[in-house]
Amino acid sequence: MRVIFHKLINKIIVFSSSLKIFFISKNNIYFIFLHDKKLIEKCKRDSIINKLNPKYVFLGIGDVETISNDVIISRFLKKNIEQYKYFTAFTGWYSLWKNKYINSKYITLLEYDVILSERFDEEINKFIRTRSEIISFLPLSTRDENFIENELWVKEIFKAIYSVYGIDLKSYIHTLSRNNKDMMWASTSNTTFRYDVFIEYMLWFEPLIPYLKESKYSGHAFERSISFYSILYNKKISFIKDILEHFNLDSHSTQGNKVL
Repeated sequence: MRVIFHKLINKIIVFSSSLKIFFISKNNIYFIFLHDKKLIEKCKRDSIINKLNPKYVFLGIGDVETISNDVIISRFLKKNIEQYKYFTAFTGWYSLWKNKYINSKYITLLEYDVILSERFDEEINKFIRTRSEIISFLPLSTRDENFIENELWVKEIFKAIYSVYGIDLKSYIHTLSRNNKDMMWASTSNTTFRYDVFIEYMLWFEPLIPYLKESKYSGHAFERSISFYSILYNKKISFIKDILEHFNLDSHSTQGNKVL
């Protein structure tokens, strides 16, 4: 009964979000998530990023004393989950959602460790004009071993999805992959969402947070959750190739890379 009520409320919220799109004037806003003030200056020196006129979202407990007022500092917002650092960029997504910073028809959520093509904004807008639901950039086959075969990265979220929604997602994905050899997943959390789809995704993911918040691998679970959501809710991910490179810098030492 609790799950049925939860789904009903979510449907009402998502429906109202769909209607809200028609009353929003801004088309697409770029958000960039980072955790060190040096990274802000580095991004501002990037001519391609500057053209996007992004909003910067500062995550974590780093020094913010000299950061300009136009940077959104996640831990200072009324509703935040910055204490759960292993969620990485998702803590910023959560803050934007809960504190009502989402006020455009589309939002593009980027991490600091990316290189963007000069065509980036142009290509994104092409798909926005077709009212795409989700836009991503680095597709891989769902048969790729990094998707669901690394137990450390997916074990807890599969348990959470089963506990909350009663779905054995790993078996479901295996079945779908056998029947569709061309099935792809979004191998990066850098994503563009249509407003109503983002709201639906966040409503779906929120009940999973208590199961994942203490996990060292919650960031990997979050990254895959975008594809999990799209599979479960039959959302089409539109992939654009060759306009974004993501370095996957390992800021929380969960995959062995040394980073800032």
